[in-house]
Amino acid sequence: MTRAIIFDFDGVIADSEVLSNTVLAEVVTELGVPTTLEDAYRDYMGKRFHDVIAAIEQTVGRSLPASFAEAYQERTLMRFRQGLAPIVGVKEFIATFADLPRCIASSSSPDRLALLSRRSSHDAAV
Repeated sequence: MTRAIIFDFDGVIADSEVLSNTVLAEVVTELGVPTTLEDAYRDYMGKRFHDVIAAIEQTVGRSLPASFAEAYQERTLMRFRQGLAPIVGVKEFIATFADLPRCIASSSSPDRLALLSRRSSHDAAV
């Protein structure tokens, strides 16, 4: 039997959850509804992006502009370029399984995952 380990990326390998939810909190606040990081975790984390957009529209009481998704994605990627870091201890944890095949799985967009993977693997040598 072949064994392998599949790691989730967001919040497991890299601290992307903190950064992306911080951006969400900032964006919703800029739309007129003060929102904390904790609010963003509670209201948006773990949802599909179209559900996040619907939830934000309900929160702010209006439709978001057509450019919202692209602007949010670019702002989030910029934040990742500035501050993405591997989860403390992940490099050492993954190294304990050096004898097993391993991979990363994620529901993130391909562009986001590519950036995150390059940044994290470069910084963490994962």
